[in-house]
Amino acid sequence: MKTLQFGYVCNNVPVELFHCFNIELNRLFGGGSDFSSADRHFPSFCCSFVKSVFTEFKNRDDLDGIISSISCDAMMTMGDIINVNNDGRHCYTFLSPVSTTNKEAMEFYKAESKKLCRYLAEITGFPFSPRNLQESIKNSHAVSIKARSIVEKLQGIPGSKHKYGDWLKFLHLEYDRNPEDLFAKMGEFEHQLIPGKDQVHVHRVFLGGNIFYIKEVIDAIEESGFKIVDDSFCFSGRMFKRTFAQEDIARLDMLDEDGLFGLLAKKYVGQFPCYSRNIKNDVINGDDDIYNDIKTSRAKSVIFINIKYCDPNALQYYNLNKLLKKEGIPSLFIEYDCQSATIQQLITRIEAFSELL
Repeated sequence: MKTLQFGYVCNNVPVELFHCFNIELNRLFGGGSDFSSADRHFPSFCCSFVKSVFTEFKNRDDLDGIISSISCDAMMTMGDIINVNNDGRHCYTFLSPVSTTNKEAMEFYKAESKKLCRYLAEITGFPFSPRNLQESIKNSHAVSIKARSIVEKLQGIPGSKHKYGDWLKFLHLEYDRNPEDLFAKMGEFEHQLIPGKDQVHVHRVFLGGNIFYIKEVIDAIEESGFKIVDDSFCFSGRMFKRTFAQEDIARLDMLDEDGLFGLLAKKYVGQFPCYSRNIKNDVINGDDDIYNDIKTSRAKSVIFINIKYCDPNALQYYNLNKLLKKEGIPSLFIEYDCQSATIQQLITRIEAFSELL
């Protein structure tokens, strides 16, 4: 049987289960310039990223299916639309809890993970193996630890041969590898992080937002005198902020099947949050993951990049900015539309922000 290729978007999806069944995952960033197919199904005020992902999936014949989620209403609607207009490919909507603050959320996530596991076993014809899940969890944990090590080195090396933008580019291109290969590639990347000539008047900046990667914009940030020190993007910083506890990894071989699924729930329900979730953070009083990471990274400014019509993230910036102002940390809010974004406009705003500092 051939190896299935699945597209996915949301960090709430337990990728460890897919690796158990030898399914190759492809992170969807959206793509294509013709959104006419998406415009027939989505209202004009719908998140342009969802339309872009829908367009990418429709255009990619190499994908055997897609995993949608309820990260937001628009993303869940996309899954419904793909299912209704089925073209013979798999489409599975993974349900994750909206609230992350109670015991019921953990039990709900565990039950949904088991349901997903049964689905993957059915479409692949492979039986579920707890041993495979143990190995997948170990590999996933190793990748997250390696990623955090790389970010810490990028924060600490003033004039590294590699910049943070190189790290984002690396993840954009390489993350779809299986965990063993990805870990090896990360090792090669980390090995090249050697000190270079120190930069003059470097300004440490934290990048906030949801899912964003436009190389020209990242390059413009670094060429404008900024040193990117961390981020909260879905495909990079946010993905690696939470992993399995070391004590859980140490006792992994002693866990039964139910315990392994409980471990998945512990990681994903307690991970660095998506602001479409009803999270416990109180940003006004300083209890906020992004704010804490800004302080830890010693960033002197924040650039927050938000997809147009992504209201949860926009509201989070509104609250976060109040806290940043109290701390005297300047910030720039950029909103872009995947369908009509002009890269030069974004770059101009970044350059103007740099000149104000």
